[in-house]
Amino acid sequence: MNARAPRIGFLSLLLGLGIASSAACKDGQQPSSACGDRAEAPSPFADPVTVVDRYGGSSFSELGDLEVDGDTIWFCSGVIGLNAWDFSVPSNLVFLDRIDPSDGSQRFPRCQHLAVDAPGRRVYATNKASSISPQSFIVVVDASAPRALTEIGSLVLPEQVEGIAVHGDLLLAATHGAGLVVYRRGAGAELTELGRLAGLGNVWQVRASGSLAYLVDSGGALVTVDLSDPAAPTLVHRLDLPGAPKDLELDGDRAFVALGSAGVALVSLADPRAPAVVEIEDTPGSALAVAYGAGSGGLYVADWTDLRVFDATSRGAITAVGHEPLPTGNGGTSRTLGVAAADDLIFSGNWRELVNYRYHPDRRAPDLDVSPRFAALPAGAPGDTVSARLTVTNVGQEPLALNAVETSDDSLRVDDWPAGTALAPGDAVRATLRRDTPDTDAFKGWVNLVSDDPDEGRRCVPVEANQPGVAIGQAAPESSWIDRDGQSLQLATLREGGPVLLAYFATF
Repeated sequence: MNARAPRIGFLSLLLGLGIASSAACKDGQQPSSACGDRAEAPSPFADPVTVVDRYGGSSFSELGDLEVDGDTIWFCSGVIGLNAWDFSVPSNLVFLDRIDPSDGSQRFPRCQHLAVDAPGRRVYATNKASSISPQSFIVVVDASAPRALTEIGSLVLPEQVEGIAVHGDLLLAATHGAGLVVYRRGAGAELTELGRLAGLGNVWQVRASGSLAYLVDSGGALVTVDLSDPAAPTLVHRLDLPGAPKDLELDGDRAFVALGSAGVALVSLADPRAPAVVEIEDTPGSALAVAYGAGSGGLYVADWTDLRVFDATSRGAITAVGHEPLPTGNGGTSRTLGVAAADDLIFSGNWRELVNYRYHPDRRAPDLDVSPRFAALPAGAPGDTVSARLTVTNVGQEPLALNAVETSDDSLRVDDWPAGTALAPGDAVRATLRRDTPDTDAFKGWVNLVSDDPDEGRRCVPVEANQPGVAIGQAAPESSWIDRDGQSLQLATLREGGPVLLAYFATF
């Protein structure tokens, strides 16, 4: 790892809470999920996506939005504010500067979305009010000297602001509840509200082309707005979409939309005032952000569990090329939140690091994906056999050779694994992971799925059984919670109304 991280005062607190730093990675090293000290299986293919460099910061940084400006990659983070890095030498990311918005939390400086005015050398960043940072604001930063960023203004907002876009002398802001807000940008930090369009739902991101703006509503829509009169924006069209759309990218007469759990959509803008869905590709994670590399034809998707790459050179289709987990090895998974592109260079913003990849559009290869990534087996008594299903999909562009299965323990086996066969691009097989339970002791092991995937010849699935806590299939013990209104809730009372789903989740 060549990049050098800035020193940040609250890192020791975060590490004390058990938040570990990412492992180091040599230039060009590929992600490896092999459990144990086993060499990668040989492959006749070269991977279409390779790691160039990475900044593995020792902080919980939550890189939620990224944007490329020349040789600078900007990103907003959950706890270290607005950051600027130089990638003029892509294999050596160099830290330039960071800034903590004055209206944000002083303990955990944060921003969530950003937009760059390259000619004016200004950067705008937003924050949505939360328990961590109680004010919603837009901060304006002078970026004429990227190694010495200066906050030149800030606007505190009553609405919950999300994504923003610079469009000529306008700044367009997507908000929750208030819809689209249009500001006139001054020569310095001035932002003067011109108009707004309400009734759009929870809008997460906005992009503009000509006199039209396109917004994604997490309620399930791509909304077209006429900006001919910025003081009176008008609704033109609403295209219903599945999932919870969070981000979009425009490319001439088409748009790419991140649909959350529903995947990614290709939308035709041939009639710019009436967009139409061309294709929707499912993604196993939650598609939170998209970026397009115009020079490479690559569509890059931040999919929570992975970076997903599609070939978008055809104007009427997108084709899966492969996926890249965060290169930490040993079965680790990504928390991929944001993505930006400079043609064939991809900048992936993850839960705790920035990774720079290169897409090689001239390469074709198979790519093994497995679900679930981690197998939590039901609890079993001695003599029981417990099981879980594994779904293996080839998300690459060449047939995937399924070679063998390796296990860490004689009690583990995989049935229905068609060793010696080839899996066509886009096809999937389902296998059954079984464990013969010898005792009630807690168990941790792994299964390696061996194939000719060029960068993950041995794909690891960590396996656990009989772990402390409530296992799958066991009854939950009687317990109570405090709800958002401060009232005590008893599990027994909740059960009286029928089945109860207990879940912990985060939204971005």
